[in-house]
Amino acid sequence: MIKENRRVRRTKGSIQKELIILLQKHRIEDISVTQLCDSVPINRSTFYAHYGSTMDVLLEIEHDIINLCSDYLYYYQLSDDSEQDKLFKLYMDVVNYVKDNVETVKVMFHGPVSHKFINDLVYLSRQRHVYTQSCGNDYQEFYTIAGIISVIQVWIHRGLDLSPQQISEILLDMGPTK
Repeated sequence: MIKENRRVRRTKGSIQKELIILLQKHRIEDISVTQLCDSVPINRSTFYAHYGSTMDVLLEIEHDIINLCSDYLYYYQLSDDSEQDKLFKLYMDVVNYVKDNVETVKVMFHGPVSHKFINDLVYLSRQRHVYTQSCGNDYQEFYTIAGIISVIQVWIHRGLDLSPQQISEILLDMGPTK
C-alpha cells in the first residue's frame, strides 16, 4: 500500500510539473489531456485514474499550495516567539517556498485560477487570524495581506532580485506595528 501511494504521488507530481511547464506557453483551455500525457509521458488511462481534466490538475496544485500555507500558519500560531519573530519566520517559510517553486507560483498568480488563488490566500490568512490583533480593523487587515501578496508578485516579476531574507525583512517592516 505504501509503495502504491509513493507511485501515485510520483505520477501526480510528474503530471503537475509538466502542466506548469505547458502553462508557461499555453492557456489551460489549449492544453489537451493527450498533449499533457504525451509530455509526461503516461497513458491517458493513467491520467484519468487521477484526474478528470487538465483544470483538475491545476486546481489540485492550488489546493496543495493553500494547504502548505495553512501548515505554515498553524506552526506560526503554535510558536511562543515574539510576534515579530513569528511573522519573520512565517515570511521566510513562504518566501523560500516561492523561491524554490517560482514557476508554479507564477502560474498561480497569473494563470486561469489566479483570482481564486489570491482570494483563497486572503481568506486563509483572515481565517487563521494572522493580523487580527495587530491590525486595527478589517480594512487594515485586507490592506496588509494584499500588500504582502503584491510585494511577492513584484519580487517574482523582478526575477527574485533580492534574497528571501531581504524580502522577509521588507514584509516585516511594511506590516502592522501594533
